Amino acid sequence: MRELLGFEFEKIKKSRTTQGAIIAGLIILAGILFVGYFYSQDYSIQKGNEKSGFQTDVNELIRDRYSGDFTDEKVEMIFTDYLKFRQENSKEFYSTPMFYYQMGQHMFEDQIAGVSDQMISKNEQGKQLTIDEIKIKKVNSLNLKSFGKPLKIGNYSPWKNLFTVVGQVFILVNVLVILICAQIFSGDTSNNINQLLYVTRYGRSKMNAAKLIAGIKTSTLVFIGFQLLTFGLFKLLFDTSGGSSSIQTNFSIKLFDFPLEWTHWQALFFILFLQLAGILFSASVTLLISAIMQTPMSAFSCSLGLFFLPYLLTKLFRVGSINDFLRLFPLNFSDPVSTLARFSSEGFMLNSFTGNILVIFVFLIFSKTIFDLLAYLKMKNWRFA
Repeated sequence: MRELLGFEFEKIKKSRTTQGAIIAGLIILAGILFVGYFYSQDYSIQKGNEKSGFQTDVNELIRDRYSGDFTDEKVEMIFTDYLKFRQENSKEFYSTPMFYYQMGQHMFEDQIAGVSDQMISKNEQGKQLTIDEIKIKKVNSLNLKSFGKPLKIGNYSPWKNLFTVVGQVFILVNVLVILICAQIFSGDTSNNINQLLYVTRYGRSKMNAAKLIAGIKTSTLVFIGFQLLTFGLFKLLFDTSGGSSSIQTNFSIKLFDFPLEWTHWQALFFILFLQLAGILFSASVTLLISAIMQTPMSAFSCSLGLFFLPYLLTKLFRVGSINDFLRLFPLNFSDPVSTLARFSSEGFMLNSFTGNILVIFVFLIFSKTIFDLLAYLKMKNWRFA
């Protein structure tokens, strides 16, 4: 069995379709990372301020001075520094870091625009606006989900960029997996190799099992490899210290009432694990279609259509049980923030985040197992035309 598995895995690796898909995928990945990271507001503001001569490392300031318990005293400290930043640099063209801007939008009674107007008015009088002159909401008034102790604040802003890019890469990997797995059974069928393979001792049993395992293994490796590249560049470009802060205190993604006491790290690992389950589901569907179809191209076209079909149907069935069911399919995991919000919503399926997640994983794993079994039985019972 080990030799057969190695043979099938090598066949996938050496396939021109696989090699071409990986090369094209890496080029597209570079584009996704370039736009998602280098053109993000966080990175653009940081680099723009540096070019304008702004010396303070805001990431270091957030990490060393602001990280910790999210309390009214901490909020006052943050906004005191914000007022100092804006007023001491009023004659320079420095953009407000997203950390300050997004928090101000939610915690200033008059939002950022109102406070900016007050600062301009004070500066015209030769004075500076102080923290006592602006209205700041109390932490308790934000209705954040609490767990009997203060939530943690940190450098949350870059994590929105990561979640967005992770979702885009997930779609890319799905397409690559579908393209790779579409050739595994149908490739031999179209090349008339089955007539030779299925007269051998293990042609209808172990060899088919090896094809399935090789397809799943390749799919897993592609997903892990692409997401490692995604996170590796993120770590090089951005401060990741905010990963230990509470997901509820991220004013970018606005999951204020998320029901679990999760950090950004925990949310990220959950999303990646969910996406991996989705990738394996897509791979198994494609393997079954590959076993049915006569050519790799027809298997690819059909599988790709089925991958996007649930999303299109959600536009037709916008509410109700059918919509909830369609949300269980992998394409819906391409927006991590919406996924977390939807599954924690009281109006979704079991009205419990834990219960909803259990349903989703049972559905994906059970369906994948059925598809693998059907593909195996289909090829085991394959008959010469």
